[in-house]
Amino acid sequence: SLTCSLVPCANISSAGESFLGNSLVHNCDGARFGDECSVGCAPGYSSTSSAVTLKCTASGAFEKKVAPTCTAQPCTIGIPNLLGVTHDCLGKTTGQSCTPNVTLGYEFVTGTAKNLVCDSLGSGSFVGTVSDVEPSRCPTPSFVTGAESSCSSGGDRMVGTTCWAFCIANYVPNVKQYECAVRGTTISLAAMTDALTCTATRRRLEDAGCNTSAADAANLTQRHLRHTCLGKSHTQKCVVECNVGY
Repeated sequence: SLTCSLVPCANISSAGESFLGNSLVHNCDGARFGDECSVGCAPGYSSTSSAVTLKCTASGAFEKKVAPTCTAQPCTIGIPNLLGVTHDCLGKTTGQSCTPNVTLGYEFVTGTAKNLVCDSLGSGSFVGTVSDVEPSRCPTPSFVTGAESSCSSGGDRMVGTTCWAFCIANYVPNVKQYECAVRGTTISLAAMTDALTCTATRRRLEDAGCNTSAADAANLTQRHLRHTCLGKSHTQKCVVECNVGY
């Protein structure tokens, strides 16, 4: 006996190129000759026109029509608004992603940047979380000989904080305030006024050893003095006394 069955219709794209893409939702799967189905905008998309009704034809294709014009909805909720964070999230629409990142002077506490996605269900909100950030730290400072500071600890070297550098014992008292800040395109620790200088309160011979020039610099070559300082290295002691006849 002869068996006849209804011709099934292919994908809705057979109704025309306007039916391609992810902005549409339909109930046309499984449609056969003579069946009708509806095509409208998917969640997260809006349309100024009504849903379109398609009819499955004997050729196995849907009748030619024009799909609804569906516009992706923008996400305006959950846009990052945090100190130290920049982003490209403005204007993103359903299904699109954006990346919050750190501005100069800040860094991620852990990990790296994470993408946010504009909700595909059309809530108008971004889905995801922004990684925690904190102020960056200035490089470990280096001061002149005879100086110490409170700038060595990490907490005192974060952008926006200040610390102090000062001269130690045996140097002329001096103290200067330093600030960790963004300067141009770099992060640096610099004096808020002029840089710290430390001057020894007593003359010292160079590490290379006490030679004649060092003795001259210390005024030890005057005729009324005699000494045992030649050949001495840094920190070694020597005797300076009046010369014979003085």
